[in-house]
Formats: sequence, structure tokens, C-alpha cells
Amino acid sequence: MTSSGSSKEKGAATASGANHASEQPGEEVSHGVRVKAHPGLCMGYGNCHRFAADVYSLDDGGEIAIHLLEVPEHLAEQAWVGASVCPERAITVIGEPEEHWIAMRLNGAEQSKGEAH
Repeated sequence: MTSSGSSKEKGAATASGANHASEQPGEEVSHGVRVKAHPGLCMGYGNCHRFAADVYSLDDGGEIAIHLLEVPEHLAEQAWVGASVCPERAITVIGEPEEHWIAMRLNGAEQSKGEAH
């Protein structure tokens, strides 16, 4: 892994630079998942970012730019997808399994259909 002069803080973060994950005053706290990245294993394929750009950011060298990330509920399924396409398995998702988030999305779609009729 190469280090660059513009060192990004690789500590705890929020998905997508807090654009998608920030809490608005009075908004209920969402319980998503936590992502732990293992930068030493990252080889810079960029698949995590390609499949889940709202969750995973890359540094100037194309490697994962986070160590620990709090991902809100609405991005949890993307977090799982991004982790699953990493050929080096450099990303661990902690929380409800991917199937849980897929079922939630499908249930939400079914509810939306019912409300439309």
C-alpha cells in the first residue's frame, strides 16, 4: 500500500462523507450496519466503490479510504454488496445480514404497491 502526501483520516466515519448519513434534528436515529475495512488487504480493485459509491470512498491511490464506517439503514444493502464484490475480502460488515436488508427493500416495495392501488 502506498502512502500519499494528502493523508485522509482513516478513523471512524459516516457513509458518503455525511451527505447521506447525517442525522437531521428531530430525525429518528437509523440502525444500519457498521463496516470495518482492512486497508492492508486492499489491492485497489475499486469494486466496493463501483458497486456502492455512496458507501465506500477511495483514496488518491484507489484504495479504500476508511477503517470504520457507520452506515445508515438506507445504505446497508449497498454496504453488503460493496463488501461482497471485494476479491481480497478487505471489508467486513457488522450487523444484520444482507438477506435482512434485501427482505426489507422487497417488503417496502410491496407496501408501496399496495398504497398505490
